[in-house]
Amino acid sequence: MDGFPHHFAGEDGRVLVVEAPELLDHHTADHLRAQIIATVPDRDSAAVIIDMSGCRGLTSIGVTALLQTQEFCRDQSAACWLIGVTREVERVFAVLRLSHRFPAAEDQESALAQIEADAVG
Repeated sequence: MDGFPHHFAGEDGRVLVVEAPELLDHHTADHLRAQIIATVPDRDSAAVIIDMSGCRGLTSIGVTALLQTQEFCRDQSAACWLIGVTREVERVFAVLRLSHRFPAAEDQESALAQIEADAVG
């Protein structure tokens, strides 16, 4: 499987922004998690933003991959944000009572602003 579209943003390119697939399931979840782990910048104040705007489906394996990615980021002292969370994904999070587990923003600019504010504060 090819990598997921991604780019670097923020100060000195320290924020990895990666697009989640349309369906985050047993075919894609481990690949997304592995790509993030391999690609997140190895520097102070690194962060990850996962763009969920194109994600229309999320299985339990996808949720597990997101939780594992969040845990990896926490172990690396890197922020982990979701942006563009779709209604379909919101419903899954609500059913699993994970709605408040992931910091989320509407768009990349909002997430970057919060990441920068958290790094200063």
